Amino acid sequence: MQRFLPVVLASLTLLGFASASLASDVDGLDCGRIVVDYGDAPEDYPFMGPFGPVIGHYPTCLSPGSSGTQELFCAPLSTPPGPTGYMRNFNTFPSHYWLGCFDLPNIGLTGIDDDIDGKVGPPGGPSACSGGPTDGDVILPPNSFSQDESYADGDAGLYPNQMLIICFGQPLQFQTANCGNETTAYLNVLVDLNFDGDWNDNLDCSSVRPATGCVYEWAVKNVAISVGPGCQNHYTPPIFGGPMSGQSWLRISLTDEPVADDFPWAGSANQPSGQYAGGETEDYLVDITFPVAVEHKTWGEIKVLYR
Repeated sequence: MQRFLPVVLASLTLLGFASASLASDVDGLDCGRIVVDYGDAPEDYPFMGPFGPVIGHYPTCLSPGSSGTQELFCAPLSTPPGPTGYMRNFNTFPSHYWLGCFDLPNIGLTGIDDDIDGKVGPPGGPSACSGGPTDGDVILPPNSFSQDESYADGDAGLYPNQMLIICFGQPLQFQTANCGNETTAYLNVLVDLNFDGDWNDNLDCSSVRPATGCVYEWAVKNVAISVGPGCQNHYTPPIFGGPMSGQSWLRISLTDEPVADDFPWAGSANQPSGQYAGGETEDYLVDITFPVAVEHKTWGEIKVLYR
């Protein structure tokens, strides 16, 4: 299939598609190939968090990383963390669906990467998972991470410009592609609510919003969703921001089966095959922010606006 890539790209150019808009793995029909996908959040790699430099302990790289911590306000949803693992989705037949949907005329569904390891680091640079810089010699600001999935990419499953609200729950919108019949997948969402570089914690929101109480970094755990054929839009269950504002790493995963209780720190590393069947995993930076105050306008201001 690879030898046909220049022909495919030339055809897309004639059709008016800019190459920058394409998924990075475009090689014809993604429905016709087996895909192995990994996450991309920083593991054992320094980045700038809202309160200063942080070393990521998100399960991304095949090589085991140092353990994160588990800060608890209430009973945990996950097991105590060990060495940081990785998340690998093995996407084959007949279960062949993923996050994001790029349906090209005369080409078909595309938008999923085929990886040999996680991609951690700045755009265009080597991945720290496979020989790139890992010794803390470079501290990157959060928005410099875009090795793989990003909001401006044909791979992207999560819709852009969505925010989480401090101690308040709201759904996030995402998209799927499915090459076959309707199937059931399991949705998991992780969010680093205290910006400490892992997804193992839960926090107290009672002083900010008493009705909310405890909020979990494992924001959505093994929720079954229906994934229809072709491109389809979905909403997550309400996801709660923590009591602090800032930019946070979020992971969204779809799998054929429920994930284990070590998922936030081990990913798929402790599974018998070292992977979960079906679906895809994507990592994003999202903003956790205060709710926007309602701005009251006078009747005179409204009349000026709508003349």
